[in-house]
Amino acid sequence: MKKNYKIKLICLICAFTALLSNCKKGETIEKKGLSGKHNGLAIAGDGKWDLLGHGYDITGELFDRNSASDVSIIDIDNFNKDYPGRIVTPTDTKGDHNVYLGATAYDYVKDVNIKRNFGLKQTAGDDKGGKLYGTSNFSLTNDDQNTYTYNSRHSYATYESWFRIKTINFTGDVTVDLLKNYLTPLFIANLSNYSAEALVERYGTHVLLGIDIGGRLRYDYKGSVVKETTLQAKKDAIKAGFSIGIEKIFSVDLSADLSKEEKTTISNETTEKLFKGTFFGGTNSGTSFTGDKDGNTSVSINLVSWQQSINVNNATLTNINRSVPIYDFISDPGKKQQVKDAVEKYIADRQIKELGEVPIHQYYHHTNQDYLYSLSDNAIDPSWSGWAYQRPAFYGFSSAKNGSIPIYQYRHHQQTRMIYSSNPNLIQPNWPGWSSPIVAFYAYSQSNVVGTVPIYEFYNERNQCNLYSSDINAVRGYSGWLRTGIAFYAYSIN
Repeated sequence: MKKNYKIKLICLICAFTALLSNCKKGETIEKKGLSGKHNGLAIAGDGKWDLLGHGYDITGELFDRNSASDVSIIDIDNFNKDYPGRIVTPTDTKGDHNVYLGATAYDYVKDVNIKRNFGLKQTAGDDKGGKLYGTSNFSLTNDDQNTYTYNSRHSYATYESWFRIKTINFTGDVTVDLLKNYLTPLFIANLSNYSAEALVERYGTHVLLGIDIGGRLRYDYKGSVVKETTLQAKKDAIKAGFSIGIEKIFSVDLSADLSKEEKTTISNETTEKLFKGTFFGGTNSGTSFTGDKDGNTSVSINLVSWQQSINVNNATLTNINRSVPIYDFISDPGKKQQVKDAVEKYIADRQIKELGEVPIHQYYHHTNQDYLYSLSDNAIDPSWSGWAYQRPAFYGFSSAKNGSIPIYQYRHHQQTRMIYSSNPNLIQPNWPGWSSPIVAFYAYSQSNVVGTVPIYEFYNERNQCNLYSSDINAVRGYSGWLRTGIAFYAYSIN
């Protein structure tokens, strides 16, 4: 590296250190009025280096500019002046698409990690024990849950059409050790003035050393496939339902092995459906649109026209070709270890968590007007005459959760009478014919869990049986039934 650059760098460091000396260590950048990661659009799209050398939150929404830091970690201009030709910027265009599918939020993000490696040497999340990146990659998050906890009942799909107009890469012989000589004065000053946690919040977890820019049109789908129990069956069902929507926009059939009637049936059986599309890059950048329950949208989409509108000033990130953990750019061993620990904790804290709710299936005995509730959709023994499966009634849990209570099942030996209660001592020992209680499922006892609804109990004294429903008027018009009150709280099927 050239000596005059070292002198300039030392002077600039001193100046910045004096300027920032009134900042306390660990003070977040927001306290000083310098927005951490919310103004990426103001820096990206400069027509030259774009986000090369910027920090990037590897857990953020896939390729979203808000996942990148608003300032660069590497002084690109000075590096390019000293090492011309070590940054390549080919402008050959290319377009394609990616499809991500998951029976659950975890499976969806795992699919993203298998198909995208975020510019790292190895693909993250190839097995269940691995850390997943891009865990915020949801345009259709459940607003009733916190950022990284999702309902297990929802399945997800994304179709992403992308168009690359430019690649901006450091050449393969540019090492991290070389780039460490070109850290920006602000970043060097912040290494001294910020705690490890504040640095990660400010700059993210990694540094971008190779990127593609262009445009992305992303179409997302979320639904609840209540009739399927295995992950593969749910994934196939969400793909079939999603295929109906994207075929109308992109002329792509994800489930060509199924007839239109079969796909329509699967789609109609899927509840809580949401479609959402978003443009990234081009003159439509930031524009979003929604679809109805069948994926129909009132927006006219011209892919060719949109692609032609993309230029270096309105382009967005479309791929990460190379990235390196931010702590690899820190020379001080103590600080490097602190930041490494902070990065690992930051990623671990943002792993996908699922509530684990499962459908509670309802059966009906047509003669005795009795109801049976089970975690299984195949709970009736062939020898039990008179029982018929009805539907999933609501979502509960197969194991205890914080704030949940067990709901017990009491069964008469004739197998035609069932009573349910949160009371483990409801049936007295001297009542002939009744078995000891077993836990049928778990549900919440209080209404303070966001997204749950009250489940009412209705009791038929003549038949000694009860019905659970989220509909307060479920037994209107039926004789012999009384509403006893709210039995518990659970997630609704609809």
